[in-house]
Amino acid sequence: MREIIEYFYKQEIKPNLYIPRKLILPDEHKIHIFGSFGVGKSSFIRNYLGDIKEDEYLYIDFLDPKLYFLEINFADIFAFIDEKNIKIVVFDHIDAHQEELLNYSNLISNEKLKIIIINNNSKPLADFNSIELLSLDYEEFLLSQKKSESEHLFGIYLKKGSLPQIATSLDNYWALNHFVKEHFNSQESKLLTLLASLNTRFITTFQIYNLAKSHFKTSKDSIYKEVERFETTKIIRFIPDISSPNKKKIILCDFVLAKHLSLKHSFFTQFDNIIALHLFFMKLHFHAFGQTGYLIEKSHELILPMPFESIESSWKKCYNRFGDYKKFGVSKIWIITVTNQYDFKLNDIDVEAIPFHEWAILEM
Repeated sequence: MREIIEYFYKQEIKPNLYIPRKLILPDEHKIHIFGSFGVGKSSFIRNYLGDIKEDEYLYIDFLDPKLYFLEINFADIFAFIDEKNIKIVVFDHIDAHQEELLNYSNLISNEKLKIIIINNNSKPLADFNSIELLSLDYEEFLLSQKKSESEHLFGIYLKKGSLPQIATSLDNYWALNHFVKEHFNSQESKLLTLLASLNTRFITTFQIYNLAKSHFKTSKDSIYKEVERFETTKIIRFIPDISSPNKKKIILCDFVLAKHLSLKHSFFTQFDNIIALHLFFMKLHFHAFGQTGYLIEKSHELILPMPFESIESSWKKCYNRFGDYKKFGVSKIWIITVTNQYDFKLNDIDVEAIPFHEWAILEM
């Protein structure tokens, strides 16, 4: 075990092409970083370690094949940490040994040691500050691209998506196929493809099961477990409806991945997916407002994806739902478009239409 620990300790951290992220690690001793596949968790922490003295950290990647046939001994690892006076230890892809590590970390009295766990599971870990790294928001995406007009960059964003390893690739088709093969087995890929065809729709797990069994061989238990795992690892998210919390809208982790997996993915579905993800990026609590938009809990602002609507068309659609807006206390309506910009009053409610590339950098 000593030999493999020495191997990791001597490894020089050299992150590949890195996109700057907004996430800042808190000054705490136990940190859990989680997020969906491909959002850049390992790249983020490797970039972070790049600013630390090489002899002050230990980064162990549990996907390293040299660990396959070794018995993991955390007593040996932490003894090495004490011996070398290491300040930061990172356990990446720790899943299979996580419980053992958590039990052992409770015995650690060294308050100067920062322990960082990285995995895909959003379930909180006892005594650890759990932090989610999301995929690229629009501002982060802009930093990954060459300077250009924001409208032009939004078109690239539509093609590249929000997953860093896809956004920085030269061949979207190859990168997306590789992403699916890397992270999902055959059965999971089938389910993911089915979910992509349901993206932005209201659906229950039971309805997903009924659809799945008509397309491929599976069981109810299997589908329920896989859907739960997809939700826990943030591959999908469910948004409760404002009028009926049991009614939930499914959102995939990336709009380009969803389009890659399904021919049913229209531009409006893609645009709706982008808007919902951006609300998650802003860490806002919100509900689906039927199939038409999203209502932010705190401010009661209503977000309506209407990519190409004219002012006349928007006014008519909003007028027809004015009763619902008053019922749920809507304070303002934002119409998110591709390029159109206008505003009007709907009785006492301000309505403002704004292009996505401008709305995405607003503070809400």
